[in-house]
Amino acid sequence: MIITFIFLMLVLVVMPWLAIASHRQFQDGHEFPESRYPIYAQLVVIQLIIAGIAYWVASSGDLYIPLLATLSGTTLLMSAGLYATGVLVLFVLYKIYPPEDSVAWRFLFPKTSGEQTAWVGTVTLSSACEEFIYRGVLFLLLAQFFGDWWMAAIVASFVFGLGHYAQGLKGALVSGIFALGLHALVVVSGGLGLAITVHVAYNFTAEWMMKRAETSRHTE
Repeated sequence: MIITFIFLMLVLVVMPWLAIASHRQFQDGHEFPESRYPIYAQLVVIQLIIAGIAYWVASSGDLYIPLLATLSGTTLLMSAGLYATGVLVLFVLYKIYPPEDSVAWRFLFPKTSGEQTAWVGTVTLSSACEEFIYRGVLFLLLAQFFGDWWMAAIVASFVFGLGHYAQGLKGALVSGIFALGLHALVVVSGGLGLAITVHVAYNFTAEWMMKRAETSRHTE
C-alpha cells in the first residue's frame, strides 16, 4: 500500500505540479540551457525511477500489463487513425503559432547531430515508460478504484495532459486528448505495443514538422 501511495502521489500530484511550475518559469523568462544533454539525462532518470516504482506496484498488486498487442485490421486502423489525427492537429497548430515560440522547440528539440542521437534514445525510452506508467499501471489502479474503464481512461488522460503543462495549455490539451486515444487503443488491442509505437512515431513526427514549419517561416 505504501509504494502504491508513493506512486499515485508522484503521478497525480508531483509531476503535474512540476510541469505547471516549469511553465511559469518559462513564462517569466527563464533562460534555456545551451546543451540539451542534461535535460535528456534528467528526463530519462525521472521516467526510469517512476517506471521502476510502477513496476513495483504492478508486481505487488498482481496487475497484469501485457506488452504485446493484437494485430488486426481494427487495431491497425485505429493506430493509423490516431497517428494521422495527431499529425493533422500538429499541422494546424504549426500553421497558426510560430514554432520558435514553442517550449518544446526551444527547450527539448535537438539542435546538433549529437543531440539528435540522444533525442532518439530519450524519446523512445520516455514514450515506452509513459505508456507503462499511464496507460498501464495508473490506468489499472484507477479502473479498480472507479470500477469503470472509461472513467479511469479519462482521469489518467487528464493527469497525463497536466504532466505536459510545461508546454503550455495547448500542449496539455493536445497531450490529454492524444492520451485518451492511446487508452482506447490499449483497451482494444489488449496490450501496450501499438500505443508505444504510435507514441514514438508521433513524437518524432512532431519534431520533423516543427523543424519544417520553422524553416518555411524563415524562407518566406
